[in-house]
Amino acid sequence: MKGNVVKHEHEIFGASPVMSIKELADLGSEKVAYVRSMSSQEVMEKFPMVEGLQPGFVLWALFSASGNPLAIADQPADVLSNAMELDLHPVSLH
Repeated sequence: MKGNVVKHEHEIFGASPVMSIKELADLGSEKVAYVRSMSSQEVMEKFPMVEGLQPGFVLWALFSASGNPLAIADQPADVLSNAMELDLHPVSLH
């Protein structure tokens, strides 16, 4: 076999996919959010409404599954609490 050939499940098993790749990617997108630590510089880039943060601080951010910023805090528990208030299931991004 030449190069890396990736076959989709329906090509291997002969079945039609139950959902499209986009549908699979969107699955749960309104219920899942991700939490990650960020430097204060990164926060100012992702959250343009935030101004005047001192460089070198570590903050915690909550993002929707599609990557939209939702909240920032100085403690992870605070963004986790915010996710729960929004009925979102937080996952950690390393």
